[in-house]
Amino acid sequence: MDTAYFEVEVLPQPEFTVTADQTSYCEGELVSLVIESENSIGVEWVFGQGDTAAGTSVTTVYDDSGVFDVIMVVTSIVNGCEAQDSASRSHQCIS
Repeated sequence: MDTAYFEVEVLPQPEFTVTADQTSYCEGELVSLVIESENSIGVEWVFGQGDTAAGTSVTTVYDDSGVFDVIMVVTSIVNGCEAQDSASRSHQCIS
């Protein structure tokens, strides 16, 4: 019986945190989001209303009220691995 061996290296995903200037916004108000990561080379954002952006610091505007899932995909500069996360943002103005 022949036996073959090979090694598999599992690389870590990038670690990151997301911050926003606030948690709720009014319709038409500028939303600012920032990714903080020591080892990211790229960040892709999907804002949940059709807009996308790239970069560690981004802005978008929501024209309609509601709760939107914001998806972040972060790529590591160290090994090219990706990590994905999402956060809900509420966008409605209550007077």
